[in-house]
Amino acid sequence: MTVRPLWLLLVVALLLAAPVAAQDPLDPPDRPMRLTASQRQQVREVRTRYKQLRGPIQLQVKARRLELLQHLAQDQPDKAAVNAKVREINDLQMQINQSVVDELFEIRSILPPEIWKKLRSRMIDEML
Repeated sequence: MTVRPLWLLLVVALLLAAPVAAQDPLDPPDRPMRLTASQRQQVREVRTRYKQLRGPIQLQVKARRLELLQHLAQDQPDKAAVNAKVREINDLQMQINQSVVDELFEIRSILPPEIWKKLRSRMIDEML
């Protein structure tokens, strides 16, 4: 299971969730390029939609993890059942990771190129 796409989402969420206040990382006061109210609203809508999409999948992951723990708690765990549960968790996690990538690309299409480049640079720096 890779953590990078989820880390990427956290970075994007933190950067884009900032209020419209002067300290907004997307709109630093010393730079002329700022998001319009429309762009901010579009980003909020994208983030909300993907959060709603991931919510049920995340609940399924939690449920499968509990099932996995129940298998592992047995005196003689069934290796095939444990492996099957791990695959289910990985498949669900892949769906979450893919939605993070889809969300990022959709947000990218909203942002002006200059802001996207700066945001991308910050995300890369945070991941390294």
